[in-house]
Amino acid sequence: MKDFEFELDYKAFGEQVLRSKDLEKILKEYADNIRDHCGDGYESSSTKGRLIDLAMVWPATYEARLDNSENNTLLKAMGEVRE
Repeated sequence: MKDFEFELDYKAFGEQVLRSKDLEKILKEYADNIRDHCGDGYESSSTKGRLIDLAMVWPATYEARLDNSENNTLLKAMGEVRE
């Protein structure tokens, strides 16, 4: 019996999966859900990075930054959205 060999074409994988419109939509939706769980003062954005699509959520106001530092709001919201 022959050994099975598999070689992944990373460039094609990156172009087809990591930078696809579907993944961008999923990441944006995930970031928006986290932002909505956090409440007022948080913002979200998605962008195309050098190699992959990125999505981020951050506290945009002083009150939100204070809330996040005292209560770990972003971390808790990430846990709620994952479930």
